[in-house]
Amino acid sequence: MLLVSREEAKVLGLKKYYTGKSCKNNHISERYVATSRCYKCESLRNSKYIQLNKNRILISKKEHYYANRDNSIARSKKWNIENKERYHENVKRWKAENPEQNKIIEKRSKDNHRNRVQNDSEYRNYVACRVHNWRRQNKDKVNKKVADRKAQKLRATPVWANNDKILLVYRECSRLNILHNISNKVDGFVVDHIIPLQGENICGLHVETNLRIISFRENSIKRNKLIEELL
Repeated sequence: MLLVSREEAKVLGLKKYYTGKSCKNNHISERYVATSRCYKCESLRNSKYIQLNKNRILISKKEHYYANRDNSIARSKKWNIENKERYHENVKRWKAENPEQNKIIEKRSKDNHRNRVQNDSEYRNYVACRVHNWRRQNKDKVNKKVADRKAQKLRATPVWANNDKILLVYRECSRLNILHNISNKVDGFVVDHIIPLQGENICGLHVETNLRIISFRENSIKRNKLIEELL
């Protein structure tokens, strides 16, 4: 590290300088031009203060955030876009360090999203538009998902399944969508497997007795869960 005196650092407009000499605590480190204090000593002092005043600092940060919410969100979004790799690394590390809290946050976020999709038509159209654009830009991923779903249905279809009756269920679903003039998928009807093909603890069959017609919204809430009342 280049040796620079405090006076030279002032002339050069630097914030820190390095003399190679130890401070009173035997740290050989840079010093601040404004105070001539050791950088290492200040770092240790700040760390100690943070440890002793965690709650106070947290409250202060929350108050500042809510007082400047719009600016804080805009600044955060800008940083996330400009530092995508670091952002994803930070998120991944936080999730690994806080699994239980992450589960609570994800559940709350999903519940809020479903409620808005059900009750807010403007938000519902916005989501549908986003999904449509994503599908158009990621045809390879969509095709893979469709192929995986077809393969799962084939594996779950026994040799004794009545394909004509299965087809009737899907035809009835299409008839209902046409009858109600459904143009937006999220407002329409879908065929649901009562016992999911890929459930958490159980896997159902692709047979007519395991099919029912429900709304897209109801199906998105159910997902791959088993509702015992339907059995």
